[in-house]
Amino acid sequence: MRSCIAAGCPSDANTPGVRFFKFPDMVDKRWIAVCMKEDGWRPSKTHRICSNHFRPDQINGNQIQAGSFPAHPFDEPSSLIIETG
Repeated sequence: MRSCIAAGCPSDANTPGVRFFKFPDMVDKRWIAVCMKEDGWRPSKTHRICSNHFRPDQINGNQIQAGSFPAHPFDEPSSLIIETG
């Protein structure tokens, strides 16, 4: 079953409204940091990260916009906090 590789993320194929994305060919260290794996870990072609780790404006259909990087939603970094009126 497809699930999110990010550390502590409970999202899997049965999670409503969640999409899964491949890692880019050139993986930035910020992508790997969200996974919180041991040093030297690299994602395989089957690893996926879910839409919960991206702001809505970083997702374009079934793709992540170029230059975007994931964050750990449970940490609520300021870059993911969306202010409402």
